[in-house]
Amino acid sequence: MMKKYIFYIKYIFYKPRAVFFFNDLKCSSNSNRNIIDEQSFRKFVHIFKHAFEYSPFFYKKYTEAGLDLESIKTKEDIIKIPILTKQEVKDNLFDILTVKPNHNNLGKGVTGGSTGAPMTYFSDKKLPLEAFAWRYLSWWGLVPWDNGAFIWRMTRKGKLKNFINVLAWWPVKKIRLDASFLDDKKFELFAKNINKLKPSLIQGYIGAVYELCLYIEKNKVDIFSPKAIWVTSAPITKFQREVIERVFKAPLYNEYGSSEIPWIAAQCKQRKYLHVNAEGRYLEILNTDYNGEGDIIITDLLNYHFPLIRYELGDRTKFIDTKCGCGCNLPLIDEVKGREGDVIIVPNIGKIDCSFLTTIFDPYPEAIKAFQLIQHKNFDITLKVVPNTSYALWEKQVNIVKDNLILLTKNKLRVDVEQCCEILSDRGKSRYIIREN
Repeated sequence: MMKKYIFYIKYIFYKPRAVFFFNDLKCSSNSNRNIIDEQSFRKFVHIFKHAFEYSPFFYKKYTEAGLDLESIKTKEDIIKIPILTKQEVKDNLFDILTVKPNHNNLGKGVTGGSTGAPMTYFSDKKLPLEAFAWRYLSWWGLVPWDNGAFIWRMTRKGKLKNFINVLAWWPVKKIRLDASFLDDKKFELFAKNINKLKPSLIQGYIGAVYELCLYIEKNKVDIFSPKAIWVTSAPITKFQREVIERVFKAPLYNEYGSSEIPWIAAQCKQRKYLHVNAEGRYLEILNTDYNGEGDIIITDLLNYHFPLIRYELGDRTKFIDTKCGCGCNLPLIDEVKGREGDVIIVPNIGKIDCSFLTTIFDPYPEAIKAFQLIQHKNFDITLKVVPNTSYALWEKQVNIVKDNLILLTKNKLRVDVEQCCEILSDRGKSRYIIREN
């Protein structure tokens, strides 16, 4: 109880908006769905008008599209607004800003380059975005002041900065593993630290968490079971979920977001679909296929300094038109699939994207421990697998997947299987498909 009081007292002085926003989020989760949608739409209109008035880029983009400040009166009008691409953000970085580049609250970041070229963006450092994380934790039976173990790429260096960070989080205790480079020695030390701290939460990139679990299982390490595993950064395959939950004896929850627009959606206790944070994100799905899956178009309803309106992320999902068993009325989406560039090209025929490719081993989760598809410059494919040699049917099932890939490419591409001992992550992030340039 003392940790709770200290945590909130510190936040009341440091960032009171986060505490108030968290209380609002707890209430709005169970609001009537029509009310949630209407409030989200009003926020959309407000940030559209703000961008129109104060961003040179959006003023030019929208006037050229024949729009004015009063163009968006209903949800159906939103389709009039042209899509914002990543290339446009790169080419018009400072013109997108609605404040001066030296504004005190303006933060600068760079997106990861594991699925494409890195992109610079700006954010409002004062936004209470941590409240979304607190809501996730409340869904999973945790609280913000629980101790945690984290596997991320480290940006903070130096003993002084580490000490300041520990002091800032006190009395919450956190241990970290740098996902930029992973080896058995780091895994061994991190596992010991987990057993020592006994954290309620383990959080990190899916690729890094999975590799940690492989180490623990291979070396028969007796590991502490947290209350929850929180993963992000890439689609989760069926066998990854099975391994992680088996090793830690804890439920795994998937969260979706991007560097430039974080905290988009997350799974609740049901661990099936993801709830969209409609209080801060307006999510659309366009160009849907026969299954209802389409391209994710997202609007950040909170970042007025650097508006991202109808922004194309390059991912795909579909809306789930049902009420979640958890009682939350926020919009539901299916697991997010694919990343821009994560495709296999079949010349003169088309492309196969990550929506399918990340699931090729789902019917045979026991056959392998990891896999990766590499398309070479001549378009041939190498299917790299880390086989589960203790499973008698692994080789047969890997060949079935290989044959299915050949059929999928209309017998136009050569597919070779390469066995390996491990598949390295890209600084903790799983890359299932790599296309050589």
